[in-house]
Amino acid sequence: FKPQLVLTFLASLATAVMWCGLGFVAKHGYGFPEWLTFLLFAASGMVYCLGALLAHGTLERLKGRVSPRSVLAIALIAQGGISTLIGFIDGPWVLWFVSFGVSVCSAFVWPIVESYMSSGTTGARMRTRIGWWNICWMSGTAIGLVGMTPFLQADSARWAIVLLGPASIIAATMLFWYREEPMILDHGRQEKNAIGPNYRPMLSSCRVMMPLSYVLIGAVGPIMPYRLSDLGVSLFWETPLTSIWLFVRVMAVALMWRMSTWHGRWGSLVIGGASMAVGFVLITVGPSTSTVVLGLALLGAGQGITYYSAIYYALALGDGDVESAGKHEALIGAGYGFGPMIALCGLALGGGVAIGWSVIAVTGMASWPAIRPWRTSRKRSTQSR
Repeated sequence: FKPQLVLTFLASLATAVMWCGLGFVAKHGYGFPEWLTFLLFAASGMVYCLGALLAHGTLERLKGRVSPRSVLAIALIAQGGISTLIGFIDGPWVLWFVSFGVSVCSAFVWPIVESYMSSGTTGARMRTRIGWWNICWMSGTAIGLVGMTPFLQADSARWAIVLLGPASIIAATMLFWYREEPMILDHGRQEKNAIGPNYRPMLSSCRVMMPLSYVLIGAVGPIMPYRLSDLGVSLFWETPLTSIWLFVRVMAVALMWRMSTWHGRWGSLVIGGASMAVGFVLITVGPSTSTVVLGLALLGAGQGITYYSAIYYALALGDGDVESAGKHEALIGAGYGFGPMIALCGLALGGGVAIGWSVIAVTGMASWPAIRPWRTSRKRSTQSR
């Protein structure tokens, strides 16, 4: 399991730069205006979504000829090679090319990594693995974003992307300790009473809440470089302040891992959703840096609760294969794509406050499918009394 954690941490550095830090590279490295940064994020998110949906079908077609481990190695090495191009080729077009290329590679990396992470486990062992794995990749993402600061200060933002090359290659060396294929879980060996009565409806809610959480995150990514500049924050503090939500997310996940009182309780999802909504409003319309920081902290806590709940219930119910992981990642990609699209509409309506309220309004209207399983579960509980 340790090689999996090392690979996860190194691959998460790419996630940090290409999803959380891409806006800073676009703004400071290439002088992109806000609308063009939104467009770059939206297009990259959709590329990732399509790639994740194709991952399972591709592996099925290659079955018997190429193992999942080999596909993972190819994706990591290709990601490493593509990311280095930006250091040696000039022109804004290369940022688009590298962003799309890394998105395609990552869309194959993460579903396979997730299927290995959860394979052959259930119950307490599964919960331990989920905890370590989530803390590992979330910490890598947070550290990777903070690590961009020296490159931004030295006016060489694109070189933060170049360093993803060595990180991806080193990550690929960890595959020496991987099995050729993930272990298949024997559902007959699941712990007795490991699955609560609310797990399936809560998973249904999570599968709506999770992409909606990434709509908010997808909008925050391109907003932050311009939002912090408007508030007069110095370049040195831009990425460390933005990373607050990432570090708070790590703490939220660590807390959920060590506690079990939230299992099967709807209140945890309510807290997660409300924290994200309030946090996003403060980030986009807050009058000062301190309110933006508070908003980032609330967003991180809420997203951590939502993400951990989604993956916990999915794996607890046996949805841990590459196909399920691919759908999981596709939902993330869809959120990353739609968030900037909605924000772009807000920008067309006048920008500033309009961006924040546009995203909140759309996610609020789309949240009904997440509420419906709770209402159904509550009605059944009342009728059974």
